[in-house]
Amino acid sequence: MRKYAGRHGQKKFDFEDAVKACESSSELSARVVEDFLMYYAARQEHLDKELDTKLSGYRDVVRLMDNESWLSGLKAQYIVHRLFKEGGLIGKYLGHNAVRQLGDKEVEYLRFQARHPWRFSFSVIADEPAKQFYEMEDVFRGERFILYSPGTDYTLSANTVELWFNLIGFNGKCWQTFGPIIPFRGFETDDIWFFATELNRSIEDEAGIIADVEKNPLPYCLLISGSEFPVTVAGKNRIVFVSAEYDLPSFSGESLGDGFYVEYNRNVYRLSPKKWSEPPHYGEGYYDEKRRSLILTAMSDRGFAALGGMLKQKGFDVSDEPQIRVSPAMIVTAERILRRKIRLNPYESLFEKERSFEQRREMEKLNQLLQLILPDINAGREPDIEALAVKVGVDPLLAKHVVGQAVKRAKKLRGS
Repeated sequence: MRKYAGRHGQKKFDFEDAVKACESSSELSARVVEDFLMYYAARQEHLDKELDTKLSGYRDVVRLMDNESWLSGLKAQYIVHRLFKEGGLIGKYLGHNAVRQLGDKEVEYLRFQARHPWRFSFSVIADEPAKQFYEMEDVFRGERFILYSPGTDYTLSANTVELWFNLIGFNGKCWQTFGPIIPFRGFETDDIWFFATELNRSIEDEAGIIADVEKNPLPYCLLISGSEFPVTVAGKNRIVFVSAEYDLPSFSGESLGDGFYVEYNRNVYRLSPKKWSEPPHYGEGYYDEKRRSLILTAMSDRGFAALGGMLKQKGFDVSDEPQIRVSPAMIVTAERILRRKIRLNPYESLFEKERSFEQRREMEKLNQLLQLILPDINAGREPDIEALAVKVGVDPLLAKHVVGQAVKRAKKLRGS
């Protein structure tokens, strides 16, 4: 097994030594944590009841998952995170008689974990330096770490993954996962940003997301309910809702020339570029005279960039970077977890009567299709994709492309 030189002048990494550390740590974790401390702490702190109370607020998601194995894994992960997170319960339990009666090796293992807090990590794979070892990059902490994970290896054998969400602990050599490994097929970092800020409007930066996850990881763990949704594409374009808002003291529709259709309703102008407002891009701008603000929206990165470029040529001070970028799958998943409708464009309803049926309904139909197939995917059943597509009015060929791979992957993961 080769040694890994790492990056940025890091010390060489000995994978043979790391495997021994992983095996020793896994054996101790199974014996000390999974067979004893997890249940002891749950009884002492009533953590089972605490989690059941929290889960009652997410009944629709729990019912959708309908999987005892997932639920038991979630409960174990929740309890263990409470124990070993920074400032966790382990500091309290190291002084309990029941823990002190363990062997020296077991007590030292727990003391080591207390000195090295476990944490949840949204991460991407930067490198695979050895079998079942991954160099991961935490997308919010900006840190790289070596992860030993046979479960990740198995997951990647079935399909591609955009983003991972894991509870990880350090064994002295590298990091290992505990509990459910959550691979997101269609979610990106921007999707997690969107979900976090919808969940907690006070979040302003990466540190805010990290703190929110560590304080209350349950909603983020429930994102597993949308983990099978694949990336949605139309031709070469990834379908994502992108938008940005800009202060604009004044506006004149005449300044746009003949490259735009300009409409007006209730103190709001809608600016539709003649090419980029068509499917699948749906690039449009909305100027609110009262708020003196301009909102740009699109359903593809190309559409947003093209709309912004056209306005820049007309002298508008707009940025190339959207403030919101979220996939249709995350919108569906977030609405289910948060139990409320998410309306991304506050002005769209002002012009719905003027929009063509296709433009007005395409996004809603896609969301509806995803919601209809999700129960079958999570229950291990094969949905009738063509029938559901016809039911919501989505082209059957597009529907097969969107959900077909998700069904195949779910069947592989269930061993069917």
